[in-house]
Amino acid sequence: MTRGTTASASFVAHRIPAHTLMRWATECLAALGVPDATALLLAQSFVKASLLGFDVQGVNRLLQELEGMSHEGWTEPSINVQFTGESTVHIDGGSGHGILIAHQANELAMMHAIATGLGAASVVSSSDCGAMALYTRRVSEGNLIGIAFSRTQTPSIDDKGYSSTRSAETAVSIALSDSSGQLMCVDIGEPEIFLTDERGCEGRPTDSASDWRGEVCRIIRLVLEPHIDQSLLLDVLELSEPIKQAGALFIVVDPTRIENGAAISANLSRKVESFQRRSSRAETLNDPVSTEKVIRRAVGIPISSAAERKINVWSQHLHLAIPFDDPDGCPATMQ
Repeated sequence: MTRGTTASASFVAHRIPAHTLMRWATECLAALGVPDATALLLAQSFVKASLLGFDVQGVNRLLQELEGMSHEGWTEPSINVQFTGESTVHIDGGSGHGILIAHQANELAMMHAIATGLGAASVVSSSDCGAMALYTRRVSEGNLIGIAFSRTQTPSIDDKGYSSTRSAETAVSIALSDSSGQLMCVDIGEPEIFLTDERGCEGRPTDSASDWRGEVCRIIRLVLEPHIDQSLLLDVLELSEPIKQAGALFIVVDPTRIENGAAISANLSRKVESFQRRSSRAETLNDPVSTEKVIRRAVGIPISSAAERKINVWSQHLHLAIPFDDPDGCPATMQ
């Protein structure tokens, strides 16, 4: 997962309504050969990422995807699903599109959770699955608890433009509803940060894949143990092994279907609240966005001047209406 930032670093040339941007994105992807249903799902994901404040994985990534697909075309992923336990599943994405595969994994985890109280799915061999908030927020909409981990390896580029060593980016995303039904969410840049606060001491950067897996396992144990059956816990822990190099892990809990679900909800609520109080910490990816901010962004998602130029180019290239000309659109604003 790439860390999310907003468009505030540059002038905002326009603000495009969410529904207008989603329609334009869907049409662009379909024009480049993406099947209609897949184009709609990807467009929804890019727009929702921007609604949540993750513009790097929203509007900006959409424009990057268009560039890549124009050169390489669209290839349907060859997904291999292996059910590894009563409530767990492992997915090999066949080097397919990460967002598409992550949605399927997340839905499978949700289905298991609704049936047994706990569901988990791991993913390997796919591209970047985007902002993990897409999946945890989706889970919380069903009054479930969503916990997601990702580890993405990206090549480092030297001064001459050559790819050298690969750097790893890790993320933890958590979303749930508290006792009053209010959404609680946090997105953390390093698994160690979650444990550091629990121990009350400063943490260390997690460098190696084995260390990272150890942090993930400790978080899983911290959240689930001793609240669930040990056999289910071991099945979930085993899913963290294949993704120690790169991949994603989705865990879903239905607190109404397991004996100690209320305790898990209460513990996580306290944990998330502590991060929200210290949201200025550099390790958090984005502050949790309020419903008010999401609504405001839906009325007009900020588009930088650089993105505006690219949108104009793609609209002309694919013979599509420029979304800025939408009669329901927002006038140009500067910030």
